Amino acid sequence: FRLRGSCEPFKQMDQEPERNTPSRNSVDDPASRAVSAGAAAEDPTGISNSPPFGEVGLEEGVEDTENADFAPISNTPPPDPARVSLLKCCEWLERKIDFQTKINFEESPEIRSAFIDFLSDPSTETLFLYEDRTSGEVIPRFVAMEVPVSGQVMYFWKDSDHVKDGFIDENNIASVIYWGTFSGSPESSLLNLIKNFFLVDVRNNKSWPLTLKKDLITSMERFMANMNDVSCNVSGKTILYIPQDDLENIKECAAEKDLVQRLESSVIHWTRQIKATINSQELSGRGQESVEDASPLAELEFWGSRSADLSGIEQQLKDPRLLRIIEVLQQAKSSYLQNFLTLAEHIEAKTLEARDNHKVLKPLEDPCTRLLKANLVQIPPLLEEILGIVRAIWTWSQFYTSSENVPGLLRKVSNTVIARCRASISIPEVMEGDIAKSVEILSRSLNVMESWRNLYLTHARLIA
Repeated sequence: FRLRGSCEPFKQMDQEPERNTPSRNSVDDPASRAVSAGAAAEDPTGISNSPPFGEVGLEEGVEDTENADFAPISNTPPPDPARVSLLKCCEWLERKIDFQTKINFEESPEIRSAFIDFLSDPSTETLFLYEDRTSGEVIPRFVAMEVPVSGQVMYFWKDSDHVKDGFIDENNIASVIYWGTFSGSPESSLLNLIKNFFLVDVRNNKSWPLTLKKDLITSMERFMANMNDVSCNVSGKTILYIPQDDLENIKECAAEKDLVQRLESSVIHWTRQIKATINSQELSGRGQESVEDASPLAELEFWGSRSADLSGIEQQLKDPRLLRIIEVLQQAKSSYLQNFLTLAEHIEAKTLEARDNHKVLKPLEDPCTRLLKANLVQIPPLLEEILGIVRAIWTWSQFYTSSENVPGLLRKVSNTVIARCRASISIPEVMEGDIAKSVEILSRSLNVMESWRNLYLTHARLIA
């Protein structure tokens, strides 16, 4: 038997006997006989309905909450406390999940199993959940590389260093499990989390020693700049990380040596970042010349991408927070500032060039798109139209008239013409012996190439 409740009923029995159970000294008492007679009248069988120790339930889950002193008899073993605690922790995690799709955990054993592994395995510190766009199901993953970068993702992180004895229960789970959601790339979400929460908390902390606080801010700013570069590589955009320091008083900030050094580090990082972007774009542009099937549309796409990226950098260089940093470094007479200012002027000129080149090349988009699908008969009129536009570019463009740009553009036109002639020739038909048709196609191809050569010479004389 299992005892339930307190021992007060036994004390009461010692002090006052049950009414329906006559005491040994009261058998001949008239009052006792009267009570016994009344009970017998109510129960003709002579069996009392009130046993001295209350009712004993013989069925599982049946008990008298008022009179029972003993637990009901049951063959069910008591539940394992560790298992009960683990299931409570799983329910705690389930309540944190926030997706548009409502999850029925009874029908999703994979999620419950992932929760149990995450909580039980000390070597597993991360768990990710994402919604599959095809099936609409929420899928768990333990490795970040297996999670798609698009869509909403929920993460759980376990601080194993602070888990007492390596065991997580309902009492400590809230202090050792961190969770959140992010959309898009994890790198940008991590940047926003650190910048808008952790870094702000460190800056506003008044209880830490000043030296510790400065060192921590410097390390976090350096980490943010490097993470920003990683995010830029993923997105293909150049984004300058601007520190969040309070620079309201220019003179006081310029006199603070640690702050000036941190701002100089940011300027040096910006200079390297912008130079790397410009060099990468120039190498990409020159690399197109070695690609045999590069079309004029690739040239248009290159200048469009270059214009967008440089315009983004130019816009960031006009950010009031960045200009404030420049004012502080000018006040401090920083030797690192001049290189950055020179590069900023270079960016402005390169942005204007890229924007103008993309604008003047835009009229080539339609005829060059048609050229990619044209047959041998349609090619010569399209070439006449394209060369007319190239002449206009040579005449009116402010930047595209260099000895590298126009010849490179014409080589891309030649690549497209050759590709269309090659596509019109069927090697299987030649090998099968259809000589007449093959000779005819080859003759048309030669005529197209000769037409392209004559058109080029004609327009070259007009330009000269």
